[in-house]
Amino acid sequence: MTRGSKKIFYGCLFALCLFLFASVIFLNFIKKPNDLPEQSFKGEDGIGEAIQIHDTGYFVNEGKVYGYAEFFNPNEEWWTPFVTYRLRVLDKDGKEAEAITGDLFNFGPKSRRFVYGAEIRTPLQNIGRIDVLLIDMVWEAGDSFINREASFELDEVTVGDRLATVRGTIKNTSAFMIPKMEVVVIFRDSSGFKYFITGTFVEKIGEFSSRDFRISLSLDDYLLNKFQSDKIDVYIYQL
Repeated sequence: MTRGSKKIFYGCLFALCLFLFASVIFLNFIKKPNDLPEQSFKGEDGIGEAIQIHDTGYFVNEGKVYGYAEFFNPNEEWWTPFVTYRLRVLDKDGKEAEAITGDLFNFGPKSRRFVYGAEIRTPLQNIGRIDVLLIDMVWEAGDSFINREASFELDEVTVGDRLATVRGTIKNTSAFMIPKMEVVVIFRDSSGFKYFITGTFVEKIGEFSSRDFRISLSLDDYLLNKFQSDKIDVYIYQL
């Protein structure tokens, strides 16, 4: 091999080694989307604390099993137009037996949201626990969140013929119509433990006006024995 050929050979070899070394460094610093933790979603430059999952579990009523989860946005200056979640049913060994995917929309700053009424097909005796994974979301600045001021009054909580009924009124105290609101009711027993969550939707609440809501829950013997008319929590939020 001539001197010139050796220079070309060693030059190419050096360039190849440099390329391979740079590729390894690049791959170690760049993560694929599937490698990112599903629960982070804090945004760039530390924007936004992660959505918190305060509680998960399931209720049984009239032979059916329903999963639930409670979410909280701890941020004062950030909101998200949607959160995609995966509610997972784990068996006694901790393996996923079933999953329900859904979305929460218009999750405002410093607010609480609930997933409820998710019917579970896995046999009750095979359920170990419920957990939730956050799959996708996008943070938006808090000043872009349109918050229509509203309040509610709880008018009446009754039970009869194995049917619990919650009646109330939503008041729109803003100068704009509220297209849609969700009303969530949490039923608690005498010790304060929740034993069921349900809800309804109220649409087109005019400016400075009110709309009534009614939520009914059919009770089996177990839930009927737990019913306490003064142990009701109500949450409202706009969608």
